[in-house]
Amino acid sequence: MLALDLSPEMVRVARARSAAWPNVEYRVADVAEAELPAAAFDVVLSAATLHHLPLEPTVLRLADAVRPGGRLVVQDLVTRPGLRFIPVNALAVGLRLLTGRTRWSLRHSPVEALYAEHGRGERYLRLDEARRAYSALLPGARVTHHLEWRYTMVWERPAE
Repeated sequence: MLALDLSPEMVRVARARSAAWPNVEYRVADVAEAELPAAAFDVVLSAATLHHLPLEPTVLRLADAVRPGGRLVVQDLVTRPGLRFIPVNALAVGLRLLTGRTRWSLRHSPVEALYAEHGRGERYLRLDEARRAYSALLPGARVTHHLEWRYTMVWERPAE
């Protein structure tokens, strides 16, 4: 198993939290530049990363690393601007408040500074943009919208 992150601190935290799984190789690397073997992975997963990178080349690069019959799974953030999203955004905020999973709960967490730096100047796709983009890049890709400003895209590389 291979795990990449550009942040040495995030790699350190991931190693510490997954010490029970010695089969994970961690690398501090930029997924846009790291050597990824073609058609080598059963599953390629990108979690909350693509909004930092150019979508098309990154998605095609990740898809190329998926073996025939394997899957590419992308989870990322989505924006829901405008009046029509007020009810679902209010529901998401209410759920976060009820479960204690608000940004304010990170105030005394060791990752607080990482999150503060992380969010500067970001732009997230709208759900319709995500669906159009993935459909054009990866025929058969399925995009699922989640309540808390997330989407998941799943694509299976056809078996040969």
